[in-house]
Amino acid sequence: MVKLSTATLAELPPQVAVPSYDRASLTPGIMHIGVGNFHRAHQAWYLHQLMQAGQAQDWAILGAGVRAADDAQRTKMLAQDFLTTLMELDPAGKSAEVTGSMIGYVPVAENNAPMIAHMS
Repeated sequence: MVKLSTATLAELPPQVAVPSYDRASLTPGIMHIGVGNFHRAHQAWYLHQLMQAGQAQDWAILGAGVRAADDAQRTKMLAQDFLTTLMELDPAGKSAEVTGSMIGYVPVAENNAPMIAHMS
């Protein structure tokens, strides 16, 4: 199994769709507080689709959180360069797609100073 990261995208099986856009050139335009499964499978995926079409390059997502569990999520996502994999299962088959619309995750702090600084 390949560990997901920017450096390993080319090692994924050819049937796994990967970002075709230059993630290094994206700029943040959205801060999403509480980056859970629903967000990653919906808002982040829709934005990823726009980026695949050459649009929304200035609307990349910065994750943020306010709870200890959010810090654990940040650590997990940082280890995979904020890439996520969306698995789609239906009676006609299954597919996997790596989404790259999230480019960072603000450190969790007691006073929320890092999040407030990014929002301002």
